Amino acid sequence: MQNAEDALLARLARVVRSLDRPPPVATAASVRAAEAVMGCTLPPLLARVYREVGNGGFGPAAFVGVEGGYQPFGVPLGSMYIGFRGLRSMKFLYQGRVEDRWPRHLLPVFSWPCCIYSCLDCTRPEAPVYTYDANCQDPERPHVPLPLSKHAESLQEWLELWLDGDDLWGHMMAAMRPDLLYIRGSYYADDQARYPVD
Repeated sequence: MQNAEDALLARLARVVRSLDRPPPVATAASVRAAEAVMGCTLPPLLARVYREVGNGGFGPAAFVGVEGGYQPFGVPLGSMYIGFRGLRSMKFLYQGRVEDRWPRHLLPVFSWPCCIYSCLDCTRPEAPVYTYDANCQDPERPHVPLPLSKHAESLQEWLELWLDGDDLWGHMMAAMRPDLLYIRGSYYADDQARYPVD
């Protein structure tokens, strides 16, 4: 396991070194501060990525850093998590249970376009990856819980799929919106494949 993890970190490091402006790594103090704010320990692989590869700013989506790192919304991961925990007007379907607020220790680490997030369950060392799509909320039925769908069994598997060229976005959307066809980067209704769905 450790050798596979080391190999993954080496592949990620090569990607980061190829960037025009490689992000700095996180300090151990920044990682500990994020853990203190969120009240949980970061999954081991995620902590190593921050400390050994880069403090956010790379990956298949906008990778949110801890303090001192990449902050796509102007706040570090700890503050984003606290904000998500404040979503008290919404319900979520998570691991077969309905949650009255954002699940505890589910971290919104990767931000995709259009209010879609890949989130890590940090109660498990392997950090399963879940998808949150805010667009699934029906304003006329706010009592219906939003599904948080598992996308990968672990962060390591998810990152390896990305590095191997897998279409994470396409697979994620196919799982969340099975009523749509995904063709060359666009979505189409089954009976109107020539017309993009907004």
